[in-house]
Amino acid sequence: MHDWLAPFERAIVRAESRVERLANKWCIETYVACEELRGRQNALVISYTELAGEMASWTKVADFLSEFGWSTQAWEAAILVPSYTVSRRSPRTTADVTLDADGHRAIARIVEEYGLTEFCRRLQCTHPGPSASRCAT
Repeated sequence: MHDWLAPFERAIVRAESRVERLANKWCIETYVACEELRGRQNALVISYTELAGEMASWTKVADFLSEFGWSTQAWEAAILVPSYTVSRRSPRTTADVTLDADGHRAIARIVEEYGLTEFCRRLQCTHPGPSASRCAT
């Protein structure tokens, strides 16, 4: 915790509820990825919401990969293979957790502490709260 996460020790240590712990987990994963991508030209940041909602986003991914020598055939082969992170369970029709107002406020506060609010806005995350982002794309 003495590197990138040191400024967030207070948020991590005081996380008591499941919602707070999961919000911190998401923020840590996102913050570290953003820091590793900072200044790199060989990365594309795109949200799941964009990919799930429109074909133009997949075109953006394909165009990006073509800059690195991916052929149409390689792309078509790769897209058919599920990621190892994809759930093998059947899709759910309802969320695991229904957040109350306190849960929404806790998530907004934690995301704000990590400076990821603007990043969430750009990726169409749904949580309240103003801020400048630490992750530029």
